[in-house]
Amino acid sequence: MSEESLEQQDDQVTSDESIDIVEETTFDCVAFFDGVELDFDRIDEIDAAKKTMFNEPKSYEALRVHVKQLEESGSKAKLGLGYWLLGRSRRAADVLSQAGEDTLSYYLWAHALLEAGRFEEAAEQFSELARTKLKERRFLFGLAESYRRLDDLDNLKKTIGRLERLEDAAADLAYFQGAHAEREGEYAQAIEHYRDAIEKQADHSHALFRLAYRLDLEGEDEEAIEVYEECMEAGIAYVNAAINLGVLFEDAGRFREAMRAYKRVLQHNPNHPRALLFYKDAEASITMFYDEDQERKEDKRNQILRIPVTDFELSVRSRNCLAKMNIVTLGDLIKKTEAELLSYKNFGETSLAEIKDILSQKGLRLGMAKDEEPAPTPVGGTVSTSVGDDAVLGKSIAELELSIRSRKAMDRLNLVTMGDLCKISEGELLGCSNFGQTSLNEIKQKLAEFGLRLRG
Repeated sequence: MSEESLEQQDDQVTSDESIDIVEETTFDCVAFFDGVELDFDRIDEIDAAKKTMFNEPKSYEALRVHVKQLEESGSKAKLGLGYWLLGRSRRAADVLSQAGEDTLSYYLWAHALLEAGRFEEAAEQFSELARTKLKERRFLFGLAESYRRLDDLDNLKKTIGRLERLEDAAADLAYFQGAHAEREGEYAQAIEHYRDAIEKQADHSHALFRLAYRLDLEGEDEEAIEVYEECMEAGIAYVNAAINLGVLFEDAGRFREAMRAYKRVLQHNPNHPRALLFYKDAEASITMFYDEDQERKEDKRNQILRIPVTDFELSVRSRNCLAKMNIVTLGDLIKKTEAELLSYKNFGETSLAEIKDILSQKGLRLGMAKDEEPAPTPVGGTVSTSVGDDAVLGKSIAELELSIRSRKAMDRLNLVTMGDLCKISEGELLGCSNFGQTSLNEIKQKLAEFGLRLRG
């Protein structure tokens, strides 16, 4: 899932591939671009034009062609403005660095650096701008956001202190309160602060994006969808909001809506790799075979495996032994063999018979989990039983730092450790709802970094 980057588009938009665009154009971006003065007093108007343009693919494409024609003869300031409007942040930053020192070019340069992830340079430029006192809130917000992304807490605190003295910065302050709460792991508070920021300024795009992202992680999918759509209307983080929205639609089985979300990115950038792959995944999901009966059987079995052993009438001795062995559910129990249970102190044949009886009532038996799950296989051959390999296999899947889509698949399959993941085949992963080739490639690459691979 796309999280932090606020860059609108990839820089390399070189394809002339025809995209089927059906939206009507209501905003003539080329006319606006040619007519707008390079004056910082027009920044609000320029900012609004950029946001409007991303909902008008035809107008966007017309401006892209127009700006390309200026690459040989246009002024650096005008060309930089064009790249910034198109969301080509890295190209805009490079061009605007040569555009002179007028306030508009300087501000767009700083903003492009921030969008492109060049946070130290962005902080330097916003710091210079903030000394001018002109449109101070814009400059201080950019400076504070740069420090936040750098995790420079001391300078962030100082900059927020300057923002607090401004009359029109209430929404920004609430946003940074949310970001701080999120950094500290206080996610419920973060959500409330982001809501507060949006209540104070409905189109606060940074707060909208962080709120949608946080709701997504908290499993509030329906509200996350609504907020992502608002975020896209607000303009910033357009690509990331559209892709995350598509993933949520896929999770809900709304594959055609997911395709439309990805297509909004492709209409602006036909070469965007994730949007292309996710679009194909969603398209394939529409015709994918789905065995509803098998799904119901698996759900029922998983429900049985989650039943706590305390739900059964066991003797005190059996109950105490299971507790000491950290066996909580029937799923834990079927991972043990008869020999493993009997080897435990004070666990005898009577307790074993008792355990076997409750398992048979549910169609289960001791050791069946081990029979069903082949051993994980490191890259290069058979599993080593060395301490080093065991330590790697026991690591949490969280250490792989997977995308949201892949993490959700891990949750659905109840996978906790890297060893659990290595017991799964490619086919089993691809059979998981909304899991496609992109996610599979990601998991294989991450496992390879630890010298592991999927089964088979």
